[in-house]
Amino acid sequence: MYAKLALRNARRSIKDYLLYLLTLTLCVGLFYAFISLSSPNYQLIISEQFDLSRSYGALKRIAFFITVILIFLIKYVNNYMIKRKKKEFALYTMMGMEQRKVALLFFTETLIMGELSIVMGIIVGVLFSQVITALIVPAIGQSFSLYFSLYPDTVFMTVGFFTGIFGIIGFGNIKTISKIKIIDMLNDGKKVEIQSAKSKGFYRFIGILSFLAFVITVVSAKRYLYLLPLSKEFVSQEKKSLMLMISICSFIFAIYTMFYYLSYLVIFIRENLVKAKYRNANLFLLGQLSAKLKTTSKLMATIALTLMISIILLVLGMIMSQWSLGYLEKRAIFDIRIDTEYKDIYGHVRNIPQIDYSPVLDHLKENGYEMESSVEVELYFINENDFFRRIKTDFPVLAISLSDYNKLREMAGIHTIKLEEHSFATQWHSTATTEEINEFLLANDKLIVDNTTLELSNHSYFQGGIGEALYNKYVDVTYVLPDEVCSELAIADIQFYGNTKKDISYNDAKTVESFIYKRYYDVYANFIEDSGRDIDKYISVSLQTLAINDSIASSLMIKFLCIYTAIVLTIICLTVLSLQQLSDSFEHKERFNVLRKLGVDDKGVDKLIIRQMCIWFGIPIAVALVGFAIFIYVFVQITLGEIVAYVGSNIFVLNISLSVGISIIILSIYFTITYLLFRRNVISE
Repeated sequence: MYAKLALRNARRSIKDYLLYLLTLTLCVGLFYAFISLSSPNYQLIISEQFDLSRSYGALKRIAFFITVILIFLIKYVNNYMIKRKKKEFALYTMMGMEQRKVALLFFTETLIMGELSIVMGIIVGVLFSQVITALIVPAIGQSFSLYFSLYPDTVFMTVGFFTGIFGIIGFGNIKTISKIKIIDMLNDGKKVEIQSAKSKGFYRFIGILSFLAFVITVVSAKRYLYLLPLSKEFVSQEKKSLMLMISICSFIFAIYTMFYYLSYLVIFIRENLVKAKYRNANLFLLGQLSAKLKTTSKLMATIALTLMISIILLVLGMIMSQWSLGYLEKRAIFDIRIDTEYKDIYGHVRNIPQIDYSPVLDHLKENGYEMESSVEVELYFINENDFFRRIKTDFPVLAISLSDYNKLREMAGIHTIKLEEHSFATQWHSTATTEEINEFLLANDKLIVDNTTLELSNHSYFQGGIGEALYNKYVDVTYVLPDEVCSELAIADIQFYGNTKKDISYNDAKTVESFIYKRYYDVYANFIEDSGRDIDKYISVSLQTLAINDSIASSLMIKFLCIYTAIVLTIICLTVLSLQQLSDSFEHKERFNVLRKLGVDDKGVDKLIIRQMCIWFGIPIAVALVGFAIFIYVFVQITLGEIVAYVGSNIFVLNISLSVGISIIILSIYFTITYLLFRRNVISE
């Protein structure tokens, strides 16, 4: 009998649970889609050059962790439904049903709705998984085709995980409902929210504090941007971090105090702007807003900050994945690159090991990878004493011979260059700005090398195109010198670049990497023993196969993690905002009835509902967008060179627009459903 009653109640209350179903369906769908990536039945990667299993496993663990925060949301919605049904619970109890059985009835009802959302969520998750697949396959160079499939292991994990959450919260609800007195159930709707009375002076003081906090936020952010490029000799990292923390903390303080002040601002408008408050139903609207803002100012501020974080995560997910792939295009140009590091080698310049890379060529050939082209590149100190320059802001600019430089350009598919007699050119890192390049060239238009004076070539600089390893530590430029000038210079680094005739598989690339580190460990054994550092601090190995795999893996991880977290946080915030409005529609239904008796027709009430919801949703969203704009400004100021080099300004703007667009779509869905339910509660019934 109780099962039938619970099922009947669930059918009758389907509209009341609509928001609950929507939220859980979206969350279950996202969870299923991301967890399905780690399923052994998910067969997407067919190329030997990729192995993304570790990334999928990490994403699975993170998805579980993030989804746990849904316990807060489900508990919040359950509390709303308990409040909504208290009178119904009281009636059941007065009719003779045990209160514990009433609680069990509610538990069964919510469990039915939860399991329904799981079923719908898995169906939606199958669709979401196709979207995720569509994002993955372009990055690995494969074609996309629709393939709808249920993975039994993922279905089992999804059902078990969410059913467990519903069970934990459900048993807590049973305990809560069992302890509520019948009189409290009947009178719950008549309770008035207690509002502490504060003087006007107090609220004005809060408003001034909020304004000052915003000013401090802007000033400290600008100060941080000013200090950021300065070296530690001029300003410590602790002071930079302090400016950043002051900016963040003052912004958070400003948001909370601003929402607290808003309740007074609404009262001020209601008391002083006579014409405005008596126009149409503005007096009623202002009363609704002031009553809610006084008791929910902390909640609204928290929602605004959480929405801001979610939009930032969504944008970062889009941008940083593009950044990772763009960085890969600049870095992984050659099939194999090996370079050494001298900064932890002390004593004399002659202590730098002279590496012979022929064993690497032999190893590759033995494993079936013959070289199509290769070159050993020597980098030189302009002055031998440059070996001792180890301060971060004073590392020397190294030089490369014209022949080695042209060989690299040939292997990278770039035209070779020529130098006029007694001249030199420069090669720049892809992130260097035009202003930085021009400033350097203006101060270094002549170069004295071994008593020979060289002048800047007519074509004075080249940028990017040959990888990121050609530059000294903390330096974005390398000199290109005539071969005859380099013959007498001290060698700082010997690098190896090679292109194989066929692509190296992922497993073979890992084997080659391991061989290189083992082969040259003895060369650096003494230095490793003295410094306590690992071999990879002295010799760096980069294989295009591994670089592409790692870059794609990190790109997908960043994108999916940020998107998943952002959407879950957005859903939580919008659900809470929606439930606040729906609670208002139940608690203040009599107020709307009085308004209709005073002559306001359904159309007028409908407009009032829309205005109230626009303000209620609009204020935290507007605050979130302001905070987001501040973040983007600071982010661009810090990373402008990298954005231009690795992402591109057009792609950057497109990703921001896309992220904001996704947020608007989710907002529109929740706003529409909340409006329909609100209207149904105060007009239709």
